[in-house]
Amino acid sequence: MIALIAILAFADISKAVEPHSQKDSQYSTTDQLPTVTVTASRISADDIDTDYQTSSVTVISHEDFDTRVATVADVLRKESGVQIRQTGGLGSSSRVNIRGSSAKQVNVYLDGVLLNGAFGGSVDLSQFSLGNIEQIEIYRGNAPVQLGYSGIGGAINIKTRKLGGKPLKQLVVGVGSFESKKIAASMADSYQGNDFFISGEYLAADNDFDIVNNGGTPDYRGDDKDEKRNNAGFDHTSGLLSWSRSINDTVNVKFLTQYFEKNDSLPDPLNTEINKAELETDFLSGQFKFDYFYSSEVTYGVKLFSSEKIEHYQDTANKIGLRQNKEEGKTLTFGGALQSSYSLESHLVSINLESTKERYEQNDFIRNTSVEYSRTQSILGLQNEWVSPQGDWLVNIGGRVFHVENEQNTTDSKSTEWHTGIHLGVLYTLNDYIQLRSNISHNIRIPQLFELYGDRGFFIGNDELVPETAINIDTGISFTDETFSISTSIFYRDLDDAIVNTFSSQGVGKAVNNSEATIKGLELDASYQITQPWSVSLKSTVQDSENLSEGNDLNGNELAGLYSLSSFFDTSITLDSMTYTLEFRHQSGGFYDESNDAAIPDQNLVNLSSKWQSINQSVEVRVDNLGDKYVEDFHRYPMPGRHFFIVYKQTF
Repeated sequence: MIALIAILAFADISKAVEPHSQKDSQYSTTDQLPTVTVTASRISADDIDTDYQTSSVTVISHEDFDTRVATVADVLRKESGVQIRQTGGLGSSSRVNIRGSSAKQVNVYLDGVLLNGAFGGSVDLSQFSLGNIEQIEIYRGNAPVQLGYSGIGGAINIKTRKLGGKPLKQLVVGVGSFESKKIAASMADSYQGNDFFISGEYLAADNDFDIVNNGGTPDYRGDDKDEKRNNAGFDHTSGLLSWSRSINDTVNVKFLTQYFEKNDSLPDPLNTEINKAELETDFLSGQFKFDYFYSSEVTYGVKLFSSEKIEHYQDTANKIGLRQNKEEGKTLTFGGALQSSYSLESHLVSINLESTKERYEQNDFIRNTSVEYSRTQSILGLQNEWVSPQGDWLVNIGGRVFHVENEQNTTDSKSTEWHTGIHLGVLYTLNDYIQLRSNISHNIRIPQLFELYGDRGFFIGNDELVPETAINIDTGISFTDETFSISTSIFYRDLDDAIVNTFSSQGVGKAVNNSEATIKGLELDASYQITQPWSVSLKSTVQDSENLSEGNDLNGNELAGLYSLSSFFDTSITLDSMTYTLEFRHQSGGFYDESNDAAIPDQNLVNLSSKWQSINQSVEVRVDNLGDKYVEDFHRYPMPGRHFFIVYKQTF
């Protein structure tokens, strides 16, 4: 059926079709209506209409988290198909998995610019505080070509805040357990055709919560001790400045820059008091956009971007890694993109030509060594979205061509590769209540530079690595009316040439392509407005993974670090200006390790919150882990027990 629809998407339409008009929906049908003049903001070539996606997309808006003492990782934790693995309390290192992927297989973007570094791969979501964020988009399946590089495990696009059409002045202040604190301020205004937005946030915590230290012997309780968590605090300062202006009716320009500084103390598994390991991160980025609206059917855009990330890591007491460390890593990234969109009768064609240059330099101050890597990635993406004359069918067909050039300057090693990826998606609107969707894609993950060339003596390089490849398939149905909605999706991933890390008896690692695996599962999202003040919702994922590597003693095992069942339930009651919310999170099944010897304990956590809100003010009190449960996302890295927050917001 999908193949037939794909052919129809490019066939001549015998019926007259209205041209696209790039307004809020980007699409139109042949319904004959009286002539109406509509005035709406034009849409940039890189904008993505999340309402017109064939894959499963979730959009989390600023209003859903603006009073949270939290990071992006904490906000994503409740979504179906998404699992967060965190090394401790608030602000600790956090990695995301989508539909059974690894963190390296999930692409994370900031305003459409890829953040996954060429050297390390995965993105620490605790680095993003919430005060500077407008919304978070989660793409579980096919990622649109406007995002450039596609990933095996879906995509997360973090969009920074912008002027909402009227002046704004806002202050948020919060405090909580374990010396946690938050202060965020933002201001938006216009002056002589110039739109400005400025925001800043400070977030910190000591994270000295109570833990049970088992001394590294989980099966023997005679040496267990009740202790405070040592060396687990952090502080995070961030700021954002954006400016935009309409030069005339056809040209818009925008400039955005942001900065953050994050200092992490790194706890060790044995909770050693003398441990002083820490990681300091400084990040500065800038982006310039030029939009040219040639006509109502054609839009062009130019995007230039750059960033610098500096990380200082030290573990002179040798408590975290395999040896003493005092290092500095510098990542410099710059690039540009030419993007365009064309409304051709019933088709919306998007083209993205993007190129990025990344240079990574690592200095080891103890061993007095230095190494430098670089990667240049270029991509040409083409996507066609076709809407049937009646507006009931949407077909999305796209493809990408990648060119990758790697270089290790110290050994003068170079490599050049070409790769391709394709996707096809179908959305059928049966009536006003029911939609059906189906998607299939072929995606890749290019090996990271440390996997190819090695890392600080911990990893031996393997320049014979080939990209991971995956076939992703999902199909789903959704029903929505005024009070009730339910959406369910079945997904399947066939992973080939998966890159796994093997370790010698001396603890030195090497990345190899020796793994094949399948992941299959079911997602369910449901919400019900029982009465006007009372609502309930459920988000749940059941998934099963299997290692299919031949000639490997791990064959038949589950993949490491994935819960088999993850569910989030909440219910809210609003009475006058008060809202009371009860949340329950359950996670069970799965193993910490590939050999499936260390099972991940079940999680059953209850959270409570109460929020008072007026037109310009709000106060929220929140208690997380009400039952004071002991949980670990990573083996021997405990999460906090019962903790509370109180947050005050004032809009001027």
